[in-house]
Amino acid sequence: MYKVKGKGALVREGKDLKSPEVQQLPTGVEVLVDAIESVNGKDRARLSEPIQGWRAYANLKLAERSAELEAPEKVTKELRAKAAADADALVKLDPHSAEGYALRASVYVEDEDLLADAAADYGRAAMLSEGDDRDGFEASKAEAEAALKRRDARRATLKKAHEDLKAVADDAFRGGRFLEAVKKYGEALRVVEDDDDRAKLFSNRSAAHLKLKDYDEALRDADAIVKLSPKWPKGHARRGQAYRAMGGAGRAKKARLAFAEGLKLDPVSVGTNAAPDDMKKVGDDAFRSGDSGTAAACYSLALKRDGQNAKLWSNRSAAFAKLGDPGRAFDDARKVEHAYWYYAMASSLDARDAGHQTAKLDCLKRLVKEDGLQARKRDALFKRDAKLKPSAVRVWACSDVHYDHHGAPEWADALSDTMYQRDSLLLAGDIADTLYGVELGAGNGRDIANFYLGRFPLVKLALQTFKRKFRRVFYVPGNHDLWIRPGLNDDEEKKFPDSIAKFLAMHQLCDEIGCEMTPAEVCQGVFVIPMYGWSAARRRKTRGVPPADPARRYSPTYDHHDPKPGNVRFDKFAKWPVDYNEAWKIFHAWNERRVARVAAEPVDKKYRKTKQRDCVTFGHFLPRKELPYPGQIHEFAKCAGLAELDTQVRAAGARMHVFGHTHMNTLHEFDKVQYLQNSIGYGCSNSTQFALVYDGNGVGAH
Repeated sequence: MYKVKGKGALVREGKDLKSPEVQQLPTGVEVLVDAIESVNGKDRARLSEPIQGWRAYANLKLAERSAELEAPEKVTKELRAKAAADADALVKLDPHSAEGYALRASVYVEDEDLLADAAADYGRAAMLSEGDDRDGFEASKAEAEAALKRRDARRATLKKAHEDLKAVADDAFRGGRFLEAVKKYGEALRVVEDDDDRAKLFSNRSAAHLKLKDYDEALRDADAIVKLSPKWPKGHARRGQAYRAMGGAGRAKKARLAFAEGLKLDPVSVGTNAAPDDMKKVGDDAFRSGDSGTAAACYSLALKRDGQNAKLWSNRSAAFAKLGDPGRAFDDARKVEHAYWYYAMASSLDARDAGHQTAKLDCLKRLVKEDGLQARKRDALFKRDAKLKPSAVRVWACSDVHYDHHGAPEWADALSDTMYQRDSLLLAGDIADTLYGVELGAGNGRDIANFYLGRFPLVKLALQTFKRKFRRVFYVPGNHDLWIRPGLNDDEEKKFPDSIAKFLAMHQLCDEIGCEMTPAEVCQGVFVIPMYGWSAARRRKTRGVPPADPARRYSPTYDHHDPKPGNVRFDKFAKWPVDYNEAWKIFHAWNERRVARVAAEPVDKKYRKTKQRDCVTFGHFLPRKELPYPGQIHEFAKCAGLAELDTQVRAAGARMHVFGHTHMNTLHEFDKVQYLQNSIGYGCSNSTQFALVYDGNGVGAH
């Protein structure tokens, strides 16, 4: 027998939880806490089990009383949580006692989300009980299961109503009917219970209020988002948008504070909702406080929206200088690609700053190594289909689709949707001149601008079309693909500081839509290797410029009659971060790792003598001087291809190489390697076909 500290009630070990003495405890929790504190040592250890149960029971009683008195819901939840914790402790102390399970079920049954757990605990209590107790627990289990079914049915009905109303509201928003959208989002809020779903509806309604210039309501909804989901950055972004729209110096400051709070949670999503000026000011505050990383991120987000702002570039450079290493701000390949774009753009705006040029070339060196996180993700696709049976796979090839010319879009769209679903397609360059979009009509023989809504993403649209038809699509950019043509409606010259930046954008585009620019084993023992390249053309030096190293003065390409630098600059729309004559070396270095990767794979025993494997390489430019090119084009031989590319083709053990560029379809074999061009050319017809380069029986033209 132990006297409760400060109380007149007595607590005995093993006391029945339903006994009048326990139920008459004046405040329950305080008494039992005092009881535990009043004993020590072995006595406390002996008392611990029943004390946990008593305290859980007392908290349950207090929770019931709290609910009856309509106390704040938070108080009732806290009492139930304490009861659940004590019930858990009781179960751990004695897993074979029905008491702990029954207590925990009594807590769970009050929470709709825990009804399944309540039914399970009542079932365990019934298994550990006998007689009337067992029957009582079975009845409680049945009641919990019935409540669970009612809950699920009600939630399904509400979810359906929520989804229907939200769909109507979204459609109204997209159609510019913002008043209707506000009304429907409000109706959806009346039927939805999940906090995350409510937060999304408030976010959408806040956006609709902003469109209606009802800024007070937009702010009210934004505050509701933050209250429901304080860790969701969209709420802070919506709050910042509302404050910014209201105007005034005080609200502008509140807008920046809201955006800054959201940036801590997710810089990218918040940055897309903030004005460049807001991002700049948040970045300025971070920079002054010594947080150069946050400052750099803010300036980067602002530059995405305002890439011609010299002040932003200046501040961005200062932040990177404080960081001391551009690699610290971008720790994976995709971010390195972004870093290259930033530095290349800064260099183009201020060519006198040697720091930008140095940082840009440092990023390029890292990119060529392909050792970042994003490169590893792409590399993980190498073995994706390595277990497929060769008989189940075919590989097709073509080049020079020129999707921006009449007939190509129609031809690609008309391809069978079922014929190639297990096959791979190799695209050896020159899909289109522009990556994102150009207004068509002029010079194409017909106005297909209206057919594609006036503007469309050419390379992206082509790749998406082929990806719908084929299981896998592999792509290597050609010279047209890397052009940055001035004066077009898509402003590529403003989007891409040079052709490497555009090349990296193509990588990211392929990541987005599921195409590939990296090697792969497309089925058991059959490999494809995209081979990047550029022609090794040379130009004569301009008067007054010192001559280069004599070893570099002569073209290594295919002009037999005049193997000297020429006067014509081919592909003048390409822009490079290095000397025009050295651009090919960037891609040559890029290929080394992928060639080594495939070369390390075991060679099938039937090809061991020749060290070849069932491997197809493909690139855009001619790898050998014996291959045909159009002789009527002045000095074309000086830009037709790259002899060093053939060395890599053979190092990979390829049995076939697919190329393009010259629009002269041909098939030749040199030293047991086949060289194939299957150019689609300018303008397609329904008779245009792919070349089959692997049919399940081996590599070769079929």
